Amino acid sequence: MSYSQRLRSRAVLGAGAGLLVALAVGSAARADAPDADTATAARVMAALRADAHLNARHIEVSAKGGVVRLRGFVESEHDLQLARKDAQAVSGVSSVRDELELKGQERNAPGS
Repeated sequence: MSYSQRLRSRAVLGAGAGLLVALAVGSAARADAPDADTATAARVMAALRADAHLNARHIEVSAKGGVVRLRGFVESEHDLQLARKDAQAVSGVSSVRDELELKGQERNAPGS
């Protein structure tokens, strides 16, 4: 095999290995996404519970790709606003889907 053929062969092998590494890294990033979502939801729940002016006992939090969903019920319109504000302030949150209800009544959430 000539020198130029060996160089081309190495280039092809190197490119193939680079592609495999890129695919592996991409797969790892997707596999880590549920962990990142769980961590985001936990940070949001901690922020809600840390707010002394908000009773977050009946709020459920989930996250997917930076979008946080708040479900459950709160006691007042003021609590609705606090929950949204607290959730939006958490690192990693790109938007908040508010599906909260006022205790004893249903409402149409903004952006639903």
